[in-house]
Amino acid sequence: MNKDKLIKRIDAAFVARKNSKAPWAINYWDIVLGTLLRKANKIATVNYHLN
Repeated sequence: MNKDKLIKRIDAAFVARKNSKAPWAINYWDIVLGTLLRKANKIATVNYHLN
């Protein structure tokens, strides 16, 4: 996946999560964001890992 497309998807997922009201929807977008952010970390020039 191209980096610009991934950034747009992450932005869209943040907006969708912010606009979510139902607990299941918030949980869904948290999972989507986690997946996209892990993918973004793999293609980044610098990987950030929590120690």
